[in-house]
Amino acid sequence: MSYSQFIRRSVSLVLIIAAVIGLGLLIVRVYPILILGLLSWIIAVGLGIPINFFRRKGMRRGTAILLTFLLTIVVGALFIRLVLPALVAQVNSLVTELPQAGESAVASYIDLRASSETLAGFLPEFSVEDYRTLLDTSTNDATFDLGNLAQSALPLIANVGSFLVDIALNLFLIFFLTLYFMLDPLIYYRIVIALTPVEYEARALEVLEKVRKTVIVWVGSMVLEITITAIMVTVALGLVLRLPNAIALGVLAGVGNIVPYIGYWAALIPILVIAAAAGGPSLALLAFVFYFVIGIIEANIILPANIGNSLKVPAAVILLFQGIAGTVLGFWGVLLAMPILAIITTLLRELLVYDALGKRGRIPQIVETPDGELMLSSSIIEPSLPGITPPPGVEAE
Repeated sequence: MSYSQFIRRSVSLVLIIAAVIGLGLLIVRVYPILILGLLSWIIAVGLGIPINFFRRKGMRRGTAILLTFLLTIVVGALFIRLVLPALVAQVNSLVTELPQAGESAVASYIDLRASSETLAGFLPEFSVEDYRTLLDTSTNDATFDLGNLAQSALPLIANVGSFLVDIALNLFLIFFLTLYFMLDPLIYYRIVIALTPVEYEARALEVLEKVRKTVIVWVGSMVLEITITAIMVTVALGLVLRLPNAIALGVLAGVGNIVPYIGYWAALIPILVIAAAAGGPSLALLAFVFYFVIGIIEANIILPANIGNSLKVPAAVILLFQGIAGTVLGFWGVLLAMPILAIITTLLRELLVYDALGKRGRIPQIVETPDGELMLSSSIIEPSLPGITPPPGVEAE
């Protein structure tokens, strides 16, 4: 290599590194706008489900959009009229009663522990005074954390006014971004294709469509999951166990599904506290059993029957990505971790595994011998097949 070639390559490398660093710094500065744009696009794609349904019935796009907006307004009005008053009242009651209910639950725990020497030796000691100390510490920390949450959730408009003004301005921006994405989404997709080399245009459109379908599946699954979970938990707690504030607890459990695994099971804590305060450990145990069974039915029967394996991502990967997204993006990262992960997974599969590595149609299998040794199986599985027959003496993973 000549000296001039070395200089040119060195300068090119420095420029590439500088461009990457500059792009990273730019993304860090403008990521709130990008996150709001992503959220608006996800909402627009989700609203595209009923719009396309009406279009298949022969309606024009403008009429379908108008009808979707009207139905959204009607559903929102019905929710505000029929559900919201009871929900607000129960949420207020839940917030007011939860500390006292926690104290009653601790008293029930103390009685249970004192009822048997075996339980006293097995269960850790926890007094009402310990609970009050923990509650005071949590309350003080919660005030500080709420301020951090507000700054993380609404970073777009800083030092403009009150918290409510920030919320209103962000919702205003999300509304109009969603509207523009929904009115004519092809404009924005054409921009992506226009920036793609001619020979890759068809493939770029195919990948773009797969990403869009992934978002549609996620939106549909979230709406289904939240609705079914909220109804089932409300019925189980309110009609069967007769717990107070069942609507608020059911909505909390349903909304918790937005954050996979963590959100759903975190909603179990106030349910157990209310149940223990209302009927002691036995009622808390029944509430746990009902809640656990509902989670199993929803995760293993209802959702797979509607979405199949379209969003099948290992649980550990989801939890790790939630932590990373929350650390990097704050509140929005936790809220949008699953759709972002689904989009990244789709892009990695299509662009890296299929295109770059050439593994379309052949997925090598890993098997484990009875001695615990991992091996590559000689069998190759087509992506459409549910599994393979492992070699003799090994167990497929």
